[in-house]
Amino acid sequence: MKKIQSAIQKIALLISSFLFLLLFLFSLFEIFPKLPAQLHLTVIHYYALKDRYVSDPQLILRMKPFYSYRGFFPGDIAGLMTKSSYKPLPYEARYDQNGFRNAHPDRKTDIVVLGDSYMEVGLTNDDTFAAHLEKASRLSTANYGMGWYGPVQYLEVLKRYAVKNQPRFALLSFFEGNDLKDTRDYINREKNGGLTSFLFL
Repeated sequence: MKKIQSAIQKIALLISSFLFLLLFLFSLFEIFPKLPAQLHLTVIHYYALKDRYVSDPQLILRMKPFYSYRGFFPGDIAGLMTKSSYKPLPYEARYDQNGFRNAHPDRKTDIVVLGDSYMEVGLTNDDTFAAHLEKASRLSTANYGMGWYGPVQYLEVLKRYAVKNQPRFALLSFFEGNDLKDTRDYINREKNGGLTSFLFL
């Protein structure tokens, strides 16, 4: 009986020590937010979001000013293929002071482009939809696309940032694959905790 009690006490001590260590590390990373990236912990969803985004009352999250990223882009179908059947492509993204891949922030432009990742993503800033549209149309464009944003956020981005470009046209890309769901999720997050519910998805 004493052996069983001793074993239980040791297990309890081990578990409580582990939980204390987790709490200590979590608190440390909250006090020093650059540490997780330096320790390559951005593979964890929570720390990946904290590395790239800042909270925002209307947009939920927005990209950090002047954030830059260099890595590899596996594409949307990577999960459907074996690793040997595709090669991720080199990817480099630079964001402006407002957190967008915009070559002309706050400058008068002919067209502002709004939407989700289909507008934001490109292997370089010159490979985004807005950049290709500018080359093809010979009209100046400003890119306000942001992955995972939905229609409610598109409207907020238009009012807060895009109008400063005094555009002649606003092109809104509506993605039928998830924009209706994004609208529902946005409304639910507002009701059920906003940023917190998003960070722990």
